[in-house]
Formats: sequence, C-alpha cells, structure tokens
Amino acid sequence: MAHYDGPTKKFIEDTSLPEDHSKRNAVARQGVKLLNDVLTSTRQELPKKLVKRTISIASALSASDEGMKKESAVNVIAYLNSRYGDGWHNWEPETLTQTLHADDIEHMNEYRDTLQAYQVVAKTNFPFEEWHVFEKVGHAFNFNPVNFGHLQPLEMDEVALTVKTLKSIRPQLEFEDDIKAYIAASAKEAGMVYLPEDLYPKGCQEFLDKMGNDLLLRDEVAKHYPKESQEETALGIQLARLSEVLEYVKG
Repeated sequence: MAHYDGPTKKFIEDTSLPEDHSKRNAVARQGVKLLNDVLTSTRQELPKKLVKRTISIASALSASDEGMKKESAVNVIAYLNSRYGDGWHNWEPETLTQTLHADDIEHMNEYRDTLQAYQVVAKTNFPFEEWHVFEKVGHAFNFNPVNFGHLQPLEMDEVALTVKTLKSIRPQLEFEDDIKAYIAASAKEAGMVYLPEDLYPKGCQEFLDKMGNDLLLRDEVAKHYPKESQEETALGIQLARLSEVLEYVKG
C-alpha cells in the first residue's frame, strides 16, 4: 500500500480531478507542453525546460497550496497523475510501458527510470531511509543510467538536486542517518568540507566532521558562503565548487 503524507496526497488529488475541472485542465495543458518539450529537446536541454514547465504547473495548481511547488522533473508526475490518477504508482514496468504505448505517449519510456523512481518515492519511504535506494533514485532524477547491480556514487551536485526533488515530493519526511552518512562520505570523496543546509540535509555536516574533516577550512567556507570566489586558494576552490552546485540545482 502506498504511504502518502498530507502534501503528497493533496498533490495527487489536485492533479487527478475530473476532466472539466479548470485546475486539472490547466495542469493538463502544461502536461501537453511538457510532452512537446520531451519530443523536441535534446537530452542536455530537457532538464532546464522541465524546470520552466514546473513553474507553470505550480502556478496552475495555485502557489497558496502547501507542498504544491514541485521542483525540477517532478512535473512529469503531475502530467501522469492528471491522465491516470494515482493508480499508475503501483503499475508494473511492463504495464506502464504498454499503457504509454497504447496512449501514444511511448516516448516517455525514454525516462522509464525516472518514472519508476517517482513510483518508489510516492509509495515508499525507502529513498529517505536507505542509501542504496537514495543513490538509484538520485541517478534517475538526474537523468543518468541506473544500474542496480553496481555501486554508482552520485556527484555532489547530483546529491543536492536529489535532496531538493525528494523534499519537493515528500516535504514532511526527514532523511535518516543512513542517507546523511552516504552524503557525508560522498562529500569526503569529493574533497568538500562544508555542507550547507540549503543544499543538503541537516546533520550531514556532523557526519563529515567525524571523517577527519578540515574544521578550520570548514569554518572559513561557512563564513563566506554563498559568495563565489575566483581565487585559486583552498577557500576559493571550496566556494567555487559550492557555487557550481547551486547553479546546477537552480537548473
């Protein structure tokens, strides 16, 4: 059985209203435009267009609704909800593929990993609890190939986008220590010393600090963040890296 928090359930209901409902029609129109984006955009262009389409969908849903401001590629789920309701969240991959083919929107199969990731997030809490699920869902949200048989470490900008997307879908859930430790280990591997809470879950920094982190440099970075620096110093490099993550998350 699917496990929905309040904002997620409200999002599903508002994008699954009867055909003649004005809000639902507004979302559906944006969904049609989204599909056109998918058909006419290159793989590199699509993420940016998805962000722009999200703004339109959020507007159609009304900015006053809690949890309605879905970010990034999450507008895909809004379109599928408007077309199929929440029933598709429990469909098997074969059923999803066959249905999309029958409804002449089979080009969505190119993003099958992303759609399946949405199913996992909508009906389970695993992406917030288990690092290996977080990792695979993260690759799907970043439009990377997903290989369930191998470890696929996420880059730190991909981690930040994954965190933002997950929180957009399930705003009431918090990340468990398993996820925070994974993010901290990824940061250590990437040579990052500071994990700002506007990009990463609260508590990740504590895990990173326990891994032999450079605390003096961390404090300097925290003092200057989010200011960007072009200096080829340890501080400048750290700030530049965080600036890159910010730009990536903003689309």
